[in-house]
Amino acid sequence: MLDMQRRLSNPFYALASLPATAMGFALCIQISALSWLLSTKYHLDIHEIGIVWAAGPLAGILGQVIIGFISDKTWFWGGRRRPFILIGG
Repeated sequence: MLDMQRRLSNPFYALASLPATAMGFALCIQISALSWLLSTKYHLDIHEIGIVWAAGPLAGILGQVIIGFISDKTWFWGGRRRPFILIGG
């Protein structure tokens, strides 16, 4: 083990994991609130709500593949991917 690894204790790792835990709780609350809203206001079934929640990640996966393919085939003033990063970011 490295010297730095020996000095790090369990309380350090517990404190380091708190932001991820808080983000998990926040995401859980968001998903539950919006799922309730989709079921009551828009009268969606539980399966349709699952499709709504899956649409975002699927669009991200497909979008990254398509933009990556296009950017690998083109050359711009800043290189291959830099203009796409600047435009998309």
